Amino acid sequence: MPVLALNQQQPLVETQFVATFTGLALDDSLVVSVAGEDIVFGEASTLPFLRVHSRTSAELRVLVLTDLVPAELEGFSFQVRAASTADRAWILNGSSNENYQNYGIRVEAGKTLELLEFGRLGGGWFIRTKNQAIGEQPLSPEHSRFPEHLRELALAARGVNTGAWSQVHAFVEVNEVSMPHLSSQLYLDTLAATQAIAASTKVPSLTITYGAFGEVAVPVENRVDEAHRAQLKTLAADGYSSGKPSVEQLRGRVEQLAPGGVLMALVTTIGGFDKEGMLELLEKRDAHLILLAMRSVFGSVPALGGSERLQGFAVANLDSPTPRSVVDLLRSKN
Repeated sequence: MPVLALNQQQPLVETQFVATFTGLALDDSLVVSVAGEDIVFGEASTLPFLRVHSRTSAELRVLVLTDLVPAELEGFSFQVRAASTADRAWILNGSSNENYQNYGIRVEAGKTLELLEFGRLGGGWFIRTKNQAIGEQPLSPEHSRFPEHLRELALAARGVNTGAWSQVHAFVEVNEVSMPHLSSQLYLDTLAATQAIAASTKVPSLTITYGAFGEVAVPVENRVDEAHRAQLKTLAADGYSSGKPSVEQLRGRVEQLAPGGVLMALVTTIGGFDKEGMLELLEKRDAHLILLAMRSVFGSVPALGGSERLQGFAVANLDSPTPRSVVDLLRSKN
């Protein structure tokens, strides 16, 4: 199901939808903002184009009929008045196969958050994810240049870049050792951290190379976990295997880096790694290689020569890996 990024305007084709608001407790209020008026939505609501579909202790479903909206109304939006702190989200299901959703966002108790907007677009309608607290101050330019799902992480990731980085790429080792673990939370968290580092370096998309199989470019507006899961399905469907040693694949990818390029390599095995040869290549290309150990290592990652161009981090040794803890680990040597 497509996930709408913050403020992404999505045209609608159908006219009948069920909007499901999840995380909505019975003591929360769903508010419809229409024609300058905020109306608490419920069974007694008289808006002809909105009807209660169902209500449980954790969600409220609303039948939305855009063809019944009076012609003089240009749009309306849904807000949540939160009685308790929890994550809220919405899912929109059309009458046939038009479906959209957003990611949950934490709403603090006592606050009101605008979640979903409907607006007219020519002769039809569009929707837009808002996720904006009512009365909230606009984001600073420093914050607003990052998409919501990366905002805090990308700001923290600015300390990873030594100042010499102009682009960030990822390499995921794919072999019989790593394949069973590629869908793990550790990989998802590490790739999320890598995407945040790329965003902080002002890279518009993160290119991820999967061994010798192929690569995918993930725009900064998209969540990297979705692209990664899709690529794993392709790997499995194609029965991918490679006899080319990972160190050769890694060297080949480094040889493609432009000056100022950084390769974040998620690896499980680096047998036969030529440290001196790699350092020489990195110097020649004015590039950097960051090895991220995705299997637990005894003690710390072996010394790699003390150069900022070649560093190693034992990501799998983190007590409770999260995207933020991975970012903090990479900041620790800078």
